[in-house]
Amino acid sequence: MPPIPFRPGARTLYPDTSTLIYAFNGAAQAADAGDRAILFALHEVASKANLCLSLPHLLELQRVGDAKKVLADAAVLDSIEIVWLVRQDIAEELEVENFLRGTVAGAVGRPRLPWVPSFLSQFRELNPEAAAEYLATNTIAAFLTAAVADKQHMRRLEEMAALGKSYSQRLFEDRNRARLEKVSKAEIDAQLDRNLLAYITEVARRIHCRIIAAADPNYLVRYGVLEGPPEFEALRKLVPLPSDAPQLFPTFFLFHRVIRSFAEEIARKANIGTGFFHKRDGDFFDWSHLVGAAYADAFCCDSLTAKHLGNARTTLGLPEPLVLTKGDKGRLADQILSTVFG
Repeated sequence: MPPIPFRPGARTLYPDTSTLIYAFNGAAQAADAGDRAILFALHEVASKANLCLSLPHLLELQRVGDAKKVLADAAVLDSIEIVWLVRQDIAEELEVENFLRGTVAGAVGRPRLPWVPSFLSQFRELNPEAAAEYLATNTIAAFLTAAVADKQHMRRLEEMAALGKSYSQRLFEDRNRARLEKVSKAEIDAQLDRNLLAYITEVARRIHCRIIAAADPNYLVRYGVLEGPPEFEALRKLVPLPSDAPQLFPTFFLFHRVIRSFAEEIARKANIGTGFFHKRDGDFFDWSHLVGAAYADAFCCDSLTAKHLGNARTTLGLPEPLVLTKGDKGRLADQILSTVFG
């Protein structure tokens, strides 16, 4: 897994797993021109700009099912330079910490791309035994081979995939109950906003306590002639909704924009017996890639994700998502190159 430091000044690409698979197919001798074009585009970005991936890419690759294909795909990744991004919950914590520190310092700036110096750096919670095991697995090919051979891990992976279907069914039931009880969309949105703000506030409280416990000398405010840690209650009142400050909380903003749009689509379905509810095994992974949507200059996704994103990326000052249309992979490759290097 050859990681690279983030290249400041160069643009970023976050492809979805489907786009990665087109590139993998492009490495085959009998590859078509479209797949080869995608592979070339990703190689160009990896060598001259910033090709960003995250753990969900590897989780999806493990579900391919063909061990030989997984190994061949991993070999392609091992041959290129990758900037690894953190998972969603860590990105959210970094956004909250950025807000707290900026507020205390007197100026809150946009959070930086949440990249880490290596694949292993994503895992904050590793104990020494697990760390040694991961260090021994020093290539993506070795990592994926070990993962696919772990039956318990693969079972958990399928349980994660099943969350998409069960979650969509719960959303349908919730929205259907709200409709029967004549709860308006405005009331639903207001309650969701309260829930989200309460969650962010709790994350902020936890991070605030951690910073104070570390006696960070930069996390101080003036009390007359003295300095001391800020009172959390004063900070709490300043925490905004992500929809009111999307530039400061891009991951929160995009994720909840997509989920709410998805819920509204579900509410229009007749019942949970429709085919829509049986095709949701990729939702969990699609949503896990929204960290890339929140930060990358070029972001690839399917048409459904793009529909639910709406204008969220342009609200953040980012280009619209790149979507494969009419199977034209050559056009997608050109869009990737023009967005990153244009």
